[in-house]
Amino acid sequence: MTLRARLVLMGAALPALGLLAAFMVGGVVFRLALLARIDQGLLGQAAAESVSLFDGGRNAHLHVDRSPIELARQAAARSALYGPKGDRLHVSGEATDFPARWDAQRPLTPTLHTLPDGSARELQSGLPGIDGTYLLVMRAPLTTFQATMTAYWVITGLLAALVGVVLVGLQLLHAFRLEGRVRRLAEHMAQVRTGDLSARPQPDGVGDVISRLRDDVALTTAQLESVQAAQERLVADAAHELRTPLAAVRATVDTTLRRPREAAELVEALDTVRTEVDRLSALTTRLLDLARVQGGEADTALVDLRAVIDQATSAARPLAEAQEIALLVRGPREAPLHGDAGALRQAVDNLLSNAVRHGPVGSVVALELQATQAGWRLTVIDEGPGVPAADRQRIFEPFARGDRRAPGTGLGLSIVKAVAQQHHGQIRLGDGPGGRFELWLPAG
Repeated sequence: MTLRARLVLMGAALPALGLLAAFMVGGVVFRLALLARIDQGLLGQAAAESVSLFDGGRNAHLHVDRSPIELARQAAARSALYGPKGDRLHVSGEATDFPARWDAQRPLTPTLHTLPDGSARELQSGLPGIDGTYLLVMRAPLTTFQATMTAYWVITGLLAALVGVVLVGLQLLHAFRLEGRVRRLAEHMAQVRTGDLSARPQPDGVGDVISRLRDDVALTTAQLESVQAAQERLVADAAHELRTPLAAVRATVDTTLRRPREAAELVEALDTVRTEVDRLSALTTRLLDLARVQGGEADTALVDLRAVIDQATSAARPLAEAQEIALLVRGPREAPLHGDAGALRQAVDNLLSNAVRHGPVGSVVALELQATQAGWRLTVIDEGPGVPAADRQRIFEPFARGDRRAPGTGLGLSIVKAVAQQHHGQIRLGDGPGGRFELWLPAG
């Protein structure tokens, strides 16, 4: 069943059936209520006649046709009184449709029924008299009752039909619009499945949950397009970075094979090849590290971030001392948080390596650890030239390097960013002279 058909069925067809059922039940209840009022009038009139049947002496008679009230006299025109022997003693007004004799069994209690032709409601009631049981027969015409019921069925039926038509029409309109909105989202998702991330779902300003779904789908599509573009750039940059050392290896081997070489020349060529192979190995290791960090959630445990910083500083100190760079760590002696110790160590190593590589000879690289409201902030500061303004937006992208001649793969800061995101933190460039990187990590 289509969405449109389901909406029409649940929002219009079933309510319309419920409205029809309520209309029919209401008519039945209304009819019974009207008949009950007529019966109450007949019973009241019969009770009044029973207590005054012999108030004028021994002759039984009816009083309602002597009433000064016109309506009462009209009602009495449909009454008849029969004696104990079955002969008709009295007829109210012009009621000529009562038989001259009534030999049928007389009810001990009042009975009510509608005449077979539906023209009147009849009451039969036995009345005890001096010489036996009398019978009072009263008939209330149903002309007004039938006119009232006809008016009910016509007016209420028309109103119910009008409401049903309006309900079905509105639900059809709503179903068409809703199905169209959902269909457009489905068509967009079909485009996304084929790999086309350039389009966006059509604007939807209704403001309901489908509008919010549309906005989320549009945002997700934009994020997927950004990720796809980043992956394509990563593949292209990785191919370029891998091609350079491979080309150097190929050129060295081709040059060496052009003519016979002395042993010293062969050793020199092999050293060149080994250097390029080391570059390839470092690059592939970094790529694998980036893929591993980006590939899943952190294996969290209680970690002392200060201990991780001290270990990374100790490991980087020989390289720093070789460049006459001093490493300075400031902050609390303990910094507990939940995280992946290996990934955090890799991030600190990369920040330290980046700072030492760009710091001038005789400078200081400072690592400042501070507690924040939600966790910890590690700031790594060097006295180097800093990041050019043109590179601040892309410094954390893979293979992004301000100076292409500088050593390195251009993946270190990308790995730091991935580790920060893996721990639900962030890495950003700080303000101030030199290089300044701020790593924010939540404690939980």
